[in-house]
Amino acid sequence: MLLQKSTGLPVIRNVRRMRATPYQSGLSARERRRNLRNAFVVRGTIRARHALIVDDVITTGETCRQLAALLQAHGVAKVSVLAIARA
Repeated sequence: MLLQKSTGLPVIRNVRRMRATPYQSGLSARERRRNLRNAFVVRGTIRARHALIVDDVITTGETCRQLAALLQAHGVAKVSVLAIARA
């Protein structure tokens, strides 16, 4: 949680991967979409109006897309993404 300590921003801790999924590397965009469909769940309430997803590598963006859709379905008005690298 170095990012939280350095920025003072709150961290949403109630989003979980609800099922294990195979690694995304080597999968086509279509397979990645299918692989991550319904893989994440929110437990409880999210009070944030703007959430930041931090990802190490973005290839097709499917992980961020799935998480963003889930967050918005739970009332988050705006979702941004910070990635370390793009493949």
